[in-house]
Amino acid sequence: MRDGIKVLVCGARFGQFYLEAVKSDSRYELVGLLARGSDLAKECAKRYHVTLYTNLDAIPEEVDVVCIAVKTGVLGGAGTELAVHFLSKGVNVVLEQPVHYQDLMECYRVARKNHVAFHVGNLYLNLPQVKRYCNLAGQIAERQKILYVNADVATQVSYPFVRILLKLLGKGKKTAWDTINVQEGIFHNLSLRWDDTYVQIRAQNQEGNDMADNCMHLLFQITLGVNSGSLLLTDANGFVFWRGRMEIPKLQFVPGNLPDSEDVSMTEIATQLVSGTKGTYAEILNQDWVSAVLEDVDAVVRMRDAPDSEKIMAKEGAMELASAQIWKEFMQKLGYPTKIAGSHESFISFSKLLSEYRSKAPMAEKYAMLSEQEIREAVDQMNEASLISILSYLQEKGFFLEEGQQVSEKDLLMSLPMDPKFEFIIERWLVVLTQNEFLGKEGNLYHRKIRLITKKELSQLWENALKLWKERLGPESVGHYFYESASSLARQLKGEIKANYLLYPEGRNEIANDLYRNTMIAWYLNQKISHGVSGVLESRENVRILEVGAGTGATSDVVLRGIREKGLDRHLEEYCYTDLSPYFLMEARKRYEDASWLVTKEVDVNASVISQGIEAHSYDAIIAAGVINNVDNTLNTLKYFSQCLREDGVLFISEAVGEAIQMLISQVFMMQKAKDARENENQTFLSKAKWLEAFERAGFMLEECLPQKDHKLYPLQQVLFVLKPLTGNGILKDEDTK
Repeated sequence: MRDGIKVLVCGARFGQFYLEAVKSDSRYELVGLLARGSDLAKECAKRYHVTLYTNLDAIPEEVDVVCIAVKTGVLGGAGTELAVHFLSKGVNVVLEQPVHYQDLMECYRVARKNHVAFHVGNLYLNLPQVKRYCNLAGQIAERQKILYVNADVATQVSYPFVRILLKLLGKGKKTAWDTINVQEGIFHNLSLRWDDTYVQIRAQNQEGNDMADNCMHLLFQITLGVNSGSLLLTDANGFVFWRGRMEIPKLQFVPGNLPDSEDVSMTEIATQLVSGTKGTYAEILNQDWVSAVLEDVDAVVRMRDAPDSEKIMAKEGAMELASAQIWKEFMQKLGYPTKIAGSHESFISFSKLLSEYRSKAPMAEKYAMLSEQEIREAVDQMNEASLISILSYLQEKGFFLEEGQQVSEKDLLMSLPMDPKFEFIIERWLVVLTQNEFLGKEGNLYHRKIRLITKKELSQLWENALKLWKERLGPESVGHYFYESASSLARQLKGEIKANYLLYPEGRNEIANDLYRNTMIAWYLNQKISHGVSGVLESRENVRILEVGAGTGATSDVVLRGIREKGLDRHLEEYCYTDLSPYFLMEARKRYEDASWLVTKEVDVNASVISQGIEAHSYDAIIAAGVINNVDNTLNTLKYFSQCLREDGVLFISEAVGEAIQMLISQVFMMQKAKDARENENQTFLSKAKWLEAFERAGFMLEECLPQKDHKLYPLQQVLFVLKPLTGNGILKDEDTK
């Protein structure tokens, strides 16, 4: 046995939390369990490797602390008698609440007489969110008067709830109860005047026939209000929020002048999440509750060892006695709890319900519900599944199977069955696998840095990735497109299946439409482009717009819908819809057959657009959405754009910044090896720094880049660049691109 503070636990039901807490801390030595000898008690003693005592006489004398988790006298149990017994023997005691006022008086009297410590166990006061809430409430109360407290509470935890009220409001010189009796319904309404603070309580006064606590709809929820707002604790294991009170300042023009207002009520964030617990109940009970119980054991030991032990106990006792007195009045007002039958309804999984809701929600609502952390999690899951799929393919071909096995790029290129035009993809794979530390590199040789992943684990990775993708980032069809692409790496490399077929199965464009229109980032970028183009039309007449690589019209349709909805098409002289595919141009003419301003042209952005019939320096805006990443030379293409843009024109470019992992298993097979900075750095997409360098060299200045670094969509690594030509001598001449 450990040579520590010797602790005895009484009670095998809630006592399990004390057993777990004491056993987990090396300062304490668990000497036994006192119980009636039930099967549960025997199992507890066996589980925690302690002696089970069934009578007081058998307990060893060297016990330092007794933790009593047995019903006290007020609930018809022997907890109070046990506490008095051990205190009279000179043993320090933790007694679990609730405790009757008179029983508390007796326990404190016996403790003082025998110079030992007595502490009421109340884990709820030690829970992280409750402590944080009470501490914040204390700081608020130092600055403003507490006007009201509104609370919902289950009467099973009414004692700790009242104890929390005392922490929030103090002992109170004058309290007055009123009650509104409700004959039917789950909650009873009570009101209390606590000095000058109004307290409104809705109490669930019910017990389950089978298990008393299993009918609780909540533990407690508390709102504390002051003039500036209210502090909300959603539950003992929940979240803490601050909700500011809205007070509109006295302004002559309220909407127009509010942005310049310095009034605190207008400049503070309306609702602020302070903190919260995201664990499951299993995790909360196993971790937070055990830790909270341990704090009560620590408290009685600190009290025992303190030089002014009796003074500390007296101060704590005054609060406990006040709490017990108010609790007694509270329960007298409510009366006996109503016995109810347990529900036969099975629990719903709200996580699944919410996932389904978010998956089906309109994009604007889905966007509003997402946090940056959730987006990062979804991106990381998709990236991991994609990278493991690449590594799994290489392992299927005999590479990176053995720990320490070294492989060169040449080994792979010589051994893997593939179309030679895809050799650059193997190079890209090695780069990203190394950057993400799936592979290590020494000289020209690569080796595996992670353990082998089984097919079953890879399948689970994709299942998780697809769930988060559908819920947060885009349509299910696009997620499955990436999965099918990952499952077809061998066939894609050999040219047995064309990447175009996976994106356009049997010639259908539903997946492509979803990819370019309905993913979270595509939706966001298209909205921003639409807003920017509308801004150009609002300030000009006879506007000419050129879109290059318009494809399925994913961006065009959003832009033109925005123009029409705002009535700006009256300013539109021409919308030049260009692509290399005659099919896409034909479909665009069908969609906009009534539009006199629509012009369609076949244009290759790898060549001078002027030489293909695009008029020089004649366009007010150029749109290039996801187009430039597949050109031969980025700089040349940018210069081609500058040739046809007016001096005061605007260029909208949406592109990936940095390597998009899921593209390296899918659309990369539609691409060719670049002949610009990407070739030197072996990348599919330019970094943001390289983009900015290319813009400057091509004669453009950056006006705006969205989303910015602090935006929640930034982890998706796709941005909109809004550019304007350099003025004066900076304007490029046509011959600069020759």
